[in-house]
Amino acid sequence: AKIDQRHAEVKRLVDEFHADGVIYENMKFCEYWGYERAIAAKWLAEGLNVPSAIPTCQIERDYANAATGQLRTRFQAFVESLEIKKLQANA
Repeated sequence: AKIDQRHAEVKRLVDEFHADGVIYENMKFCEYWGYERAIAAKWLAEGLNVPSAIPTCQIERDYANAATGQLRTRFQAFVESLEIKKLQANA
């Protein structure tokens, strides 16, 4: 039931903010997050009932903030991919 609630909240936020993509973060080495991440990836790709899947960036991070540079790079690449997709759609 909690997973369904989180999915409903993500759907609400995507709709409310007309999101071009979703960043899904989980903690490394956490079994519960790992299972939910797999479920969420499939759900985001298929379960939102939209014409095409919502682009998703899945981030697995440590409990420490040691890899902030790497995370920044991944976020920037994801945002750039969304921008390129928009430009291609408008061309």
